[in-house]
Amino acid sequence: MLFTSIGFILFLCITVLLYFIFPINKRWSVLLIASSVFYCLAGIKYVLFIAVTSFVTYFTALFIDHNYSKLDQRFDQDDLDKEQRKILKAKCKKKCKSVLVAALLITLGILFYTKFGSGLLDFVQNAFDVIGVQPFETSEVSIIVPLGISYYTFSSIGYVLDVYWRRYGAEKEFFKYLLYILYFPHILQGPIARYDKLSPQLISGHKFDYRRICFGIQLMLWGYFKKLVIADRLALFVNTVYGAGSSQKGFVILLATFFYSMQVYADFSGCMDMAAGMSQIMGIELATNFRQPYFSKSVEEYWRRWHITLGAWFKDYLYMPVSVSNTVKKWSKKAKDKWGNQAGKRVIMVISLGVVWLATGIWHGTGWNYVLWGMWNGSIIIGSTLLEKQYILLKQKLHINDQTYGWKAFQMVRTFILIGIFPRIFTRAGSISRGIEILKNMFSEFNIWVFFDQSLYQYGLDRKDFWLAVYSIILLTVVSILKERGIQIRESIAKRNIVIRWIVYYVAFFSIVIFGIYGAGYSASDFVYMKF
Repeated sequence: MLFTSIGFILFLCITVLLYFIFPINKRWSVLLIASSVFYCLAGIKYVLFIAVTSFVTYFTALFIDHNYSKLDQRFDQDDLDKEQRKILKAKCKKKCKSVLVAALLITLGILFYTKFGSGLLDFVQNAFDVIGVQPFETSEVSIIVPLGISYYTFSSIGYVLDVYWRRYGAEKEFFKYLLYILYFPHILQGPIARYDKLSPQLISGHKFDYRRICFGIQLMLWGYFKKLVIADRLALFVNTVYGAGSSQKGFVILLATFFYSMQVYADFSGCMDMAAGMSQIMGIELATNFRQPYFSKSVEEYWRRWHITLGAWFKDYLYMPVSVSNTVKKWSKKAKDKWGNQAGKRVIMVISLGVVWLATGIWHGTGWNYVLWGMWNGSIIIGSTLLEKQYILLKQKLHINDQTYGWKAFQMVRTFILIGIFPRIFTRAGSISRGIEILKNMFSEFNIWVFFDQSLYQYGLDRKDFWLAVYSIILLTVVSILKERGIQIRESIAKRNIVIRWIVYYVAFFSIVIFGIYGAGYSASDFVYMKF
C-alpha cells in the first residue's frame, strides 16, 4: 500500500481520526495497530523477518541493560577497590559484547540474505554459465525482500548499539519498542530514526492542533506534487531513453540523465515530505532528510544535505567504530612513527571513509556499478580532504575570490556534474559495461538540434507533458531557492487570510489530481528508494 494510493489516503484518514478520538495516553496504541495493519497489508510473508529483528534487538538490549544495572548495583553496594571494579567491568562488557555480536550477525544476516541473496545467486549462475553448467533454474529460486528492511534494520541496530554504549537505557515494554520499528510513515524509505528522538514522541500522545494539521497537509501536498507530477512524469522520459539500448546519442542521453537526477530527488524527497507531513498532523516531528542538496558547493557538503539520516547513521555507527578500532589505531601508529602526526590522522580518515563509502555503495545495490558509485563519492571526498591545502594555495595563486556569486555558481554546477550526472549514469544503466556504453554514446554525437526539431517529444512525453515537466522542475528550483534563503513558505501561507489559504490548498490539490502521472493502468509507481 503506497502513500500515493487511494487506499492509503483512506487508511491515513481513519488512523488520524482514531488517534484523536482515543485518550491521549492510549494514542500510541492506535499508531501501533495502524502500523501493524499497514505492514501486514504489504504482505504477511514479510512479518516473520521484522518480527525476528524486533525480538532479537529488543531482548539483546534488555540483556545488556540488565547486566549494566547489576554491575552498577554491585559497585554501589560492595566496597570494591579499583582493580576489582576493573575486572568486574571487563567481565560484564565481554558478556554483553558477545550477545551484541550475535544479535548483529542475526539482523545483518537477515538483511544480507533477503536484500543481496538474489544478486549473489545471479552471480553464481553467471559464473557457472561461463563453463556451460546450470546448478539451478533461476525460476526455482525466489528470495523476497521485506518492506523497508534496510531502514528498520539500521534503526534497530542503532538502538541496540546505543544501549550497549550506555547512551540510554533499554525499553522495557516490547510493544512500545515495536512501534518505534514499525511506525508506518517512516518504514518505506526512512528517515532512519534514532530511538531517543522518535520513541518519546510516539508514546507521549499529542493534542489536536488545527495549525499543525494545516502545516502537515501542506507538506504532504508538496510531497505528492513532487512525486506524481514531477518524478513519475520524468520517469517516462528516462525509462524510454535508457531502455532504448545503444540507439540514443548525445544530448538525448544527457537530458535523460539530468531528468533522472531530478526524478530521484523529487521522488525521494517527495516521500520524505509525505512522511513528515502525515507525522506532523499527529504532532510527531521526523528528522530532516533533505536540505536543498543540489545547491551544494562540494561533494562533502552534498552528503550533508542528501539522505541526511543515512549519512549520520554511517558516521555514528560505522565511521566512528572503525576509526577507533585496534587495527586502524595500529596502522595509524605505524604511519605516525614513520611520517609524523598528520600522516597518522590521515590513515584513520582514509580507512574509515573508505569503509563507509564501500558500505554505502553496497547498501544501495549488489552490482559492481553501486560499488563504483560508492567509491567514486568516497574517493572525491578523501581526495579533497587530503589536497585541501594545495587547493587553497591554487586559488590564491589564481587570485580566485571564492565569495563571488560566479565562483559559488561554478562550485554548484561542478558538484552537480560530479554527483548528479556522471555516477548516476552507471546506477541507472544497471551495470558498469552498460554505463560505459551510454557514456560513450553521450559524447559520440553533438546533436544539439534535438532541442529544436521536436524529436524530444517521442521519448515517452508529448509536447504538453514534456514542457509541464520542465516548468515543474523550474517551480521546484524556485521553491528550493526560497528555502535556501531561509524563507518559510508554509509560514507565509499561514499568515494569509482564510480565502487565500484555501485557494492555495485547492490549486495544489487539483494540480496533483489533474497533472499527476499514475503509471500504467492508473497504478501508482513504486518509490525509487524503496528498493534500497
